[in-house]
Amino acid sequence: MPGNSTHKRKRQVSEGVLRGLEYYQDRELSPESSKLRDTLYEMANSGNADDGHLGKLYSFWLSKQIKCASLRDEVARLTTDNEKIRDEHEQARREIEDVEALLELGDWAAVCLGRIKSKEEAARKDERDALTTDYQKQNVVRKEEAEMIAKAQAFANNEKYEGPGPWGPVNPELEAKADTNWNAMDGRNFHSVNEKIKGETKAINDWRKSGEEDSDLPPTPFLDRIQRMCDKAGVSRADCLRWVEAYSERKAAHRPLPIILDFIKEIEQNGELVKVEVDKQNPQDSIDWARFKAAVENRKEQVEERYAQGKIDESMRDRCIELMNEYWRPLSEHDDEDGNPIPSQYAKLLATNSLDKAAKSPRPTAYRATKKPKFDDILMPESD
Repeated sequence: MPGNSTHKRKRQVSEGVLRGLEYYQDRELSPESSKLRDTLYEMANSGNADDGHLGKLYSFWLSKQIKCASLRDEVARLTTDNEKIRDEHEQARREIEDVEALLELGDWAAVCLGRIKSKEEAARKDERDALTTDYQKQNVVRKEEAEMIAKAQAFANNEKYEGPGPWGPVNPELEAKADTNWNAMDGRNFHSVNEKIKGETKAINDWRKSGEEDSDLPPTPFLDRIQRMCDKAGVSRADCLRWVEAYSERKAAHRPLPIILDFIKEIEQNGELVKVEVDKQNPQDSIDWARFKAAVENRKEQVEERYAQGKIDESMRDRCIELMNEYWRPLSEHDDEDGNPIPSQYAKLLATNSLDKAAKSPRPTAYRATKKPKFDDILMPESD
C-alpha cells in the first residue's frame, strides 16, 4: 500500500506540472527557460521522476516566469508614464512669434542647462551602481539556472551531478563602467543633444504606432540619462527638453545676461568709481548681490512690458519668466532684514570660481575688431 501511495503522489505531481507547463506552451520564453521547460516536460511524462525534486524544480522555474510577467507589467507602467510626459511636453510647446524674445530665451536656457549638465557625472555614477547590481543579480540567476539544468540532466541520465559547468559569468563592475562611459550633455553642444533627443522621441512614437510590443521597445539612453540629471538638479525633464530645443534652435546672439563678474562692488576713489579689491577669503562679500538681483528683476520687467505691448504672447512671457526665476533661484532664496539677498552656498562657490578665473584671465582693456565692421543691416529710421 505504501508503494501505491508513492505512485499516486508521483502521478499527481507530474500531472500538476504538465498542466502548469501547458499554460506556457505557446508563450515566448528565454532560451534557458525553454530548455528547462522541456526538461520538466520530459521528467513529468516519464512517470518515474522523484516527485520532490520535480516539484522544487518546477517551483523554481515557475517563479522565474512570474518575475518575467512582473517585469512586463513594469514596462507597461513606464510606457504610461512616458506617454504622460510626452503629452505634457507637447502641450508646453508654443509657436514663438517675437525674434527678440526668442534670442533672450536661448540665453536664459543656456545658463539653466549648464546647471543640469554639471550633474552628469553624478548621474553616471548612479547608472553605473545600478547596472553593477543588475549584472551581479544576472550572474546569480544564470548560475542558479545552470545548476538546475545540470542537476535535472544528471538526474534524467542517472548520473552524478558534478556542477553546472561553464555558465558565462561577467565582471559586473567592468560591464557597468563600459555601459555608462559616454556623455549625454557634458562635452556636447546642445544642437547635438537636441538631435539625439529627437531621434529617441521619434523611435518612441514609431514604436507606439507599430503596436507597442514589449520586445520592440526602443532604447532611450539620452532621455534616461537626462532624467537622472534633472532629478539631481531639481528640474523636470519636460522643462529641460524645452530648454534644449529653445537653445539649440534659437541660439541667442545679443543682450548678454547679467553675470556675477558684472556686479563686483564699487567704491569712489579720486572722484571715480572703481571696483573693490576682491577678498580672497570671502569672495562672495565682494559681490553686490542686491544689484545683481535688481538686474534680473529688471529683465523680467522688460519681458512683461513686451507682453503688455502685444509683442509676445502669454506662453512666451511665462517661459521667459520661468527661466529667469530658475536662473536666480539657486543663487539666493532668502533676504536679510534689510531686504538684501543672502547668497547661497552655490552662489559662494560661483563667486569663488568666477573671480578666480577672472584673476587668471583678465578681460582686455579695449576691444579691437579683427574684421572691418559692416552696417548693411542697420536700417535708417523712417521719416515722419
